[in-house]
Amino acid sequence: MSQRDWLLRNAACMTGAVCLYLLNRFILKDTVTGTLGYFLRCRFNDLMCPLVVIPMCQIVIHFFLHTSMQKLRTLLLFTLACAFVWEFVIPLVKAGSTADLWDVPCYLGGALLYHCGTGDGSSFHPE
Repeated sequence: MSQRDWLLRNAACMTGAVCLYLLNRFILKDTVTGTLGYFLRCRFNDLMCPLVVIPMCQIVIHFFLHTSMQKLRTLLLFTLACAFVWEFVIPLVKAGSTADLWDVPCYLGGALLYHCGTGDGSSFHPE
């Protein structure tokens, strides 16, 4: 895939996730009820988070190190490292923060969505 296509896919992933977050934040979570409403209030944003963080990091890694996280295993390990910080470190240093271990599967699900949605997570191949 070309560099342009790779950058567009990552930018589209971030933009789509932010739009879905805003839709959920201002409309869906207050109007949808039942099990889906619970998911939208408690888990949906955790699913969207990696769809913003991973592409952002991919772009930064690409421009500074001229590589990217290409393998699913690498994406999942990166996501677990982020989850460790978000769920264990931040609650220790920020008052009012709490750890929720159910967030971790949502983060991993978001990483899987990224991997599948961006064309297997592969980088472009410079010529």
